[in-house]
Amino acid sequence: MKLNNLLTIKSLVIGGILFSSLLCYTVIQAKEPINIFDQNSYQKITEEKSHKPFILILWSIDCPPCYEELKFLGQYLKQHKNLSMVFVSTNPLSEINNVQVFIREVQLDNQEHWIYASESRRTLDYSIDPHWYGELPRSYFFVPCQKRLSHSGQLTHEELEQFNKQVKQ
Repeated sequence: MKLNNLLTIKSLVIGGILFSSLLCYTVIQAKEPINIFDQNSYQKITEEKSHKPFILILWSIDCPPCYEELKFLGQYLKQHKNLSMVFVSTNPLSEINNVQVFIREVQLDNQEHWIYASESRRTLDYSIDPHWYGELPRSYFFVPCQKRLSHSGQLTHEELEQFNKQVKQ
């Protein structure tokens, strides 16, 4: 009798562990992938995308203008699916859960996302642009065979339309 009870308890514990593992796996799989942005990531992104135009968007969860801009970009990209954007959160990796919630909230979970690997934000800012002092939101427009164009502050509909016209020529 004791052996049967022990086996039953053991089966329940193992079943619970398996169920928890499956639940955890499902939750992890449901989250959008976020790449880790280190000192080499900017070069990697620009090399991988060097053949087509794109916009690099830098933002943070503690930046109210960033929230407004990302909400706007989430809506804009629904109508302009051909426009390529890469989003980089300047928050440290320890904030990844909050960043993921934010991304889903502004409906940008189907885009390419990166998050700063460390707390040393200035080093990573410098790897993107030595002349940038960290103001957010910050954007960089890339068109093949042309110099990148930087932009501080929220993007406007007109600026995005101008970029779209430029890259279609």
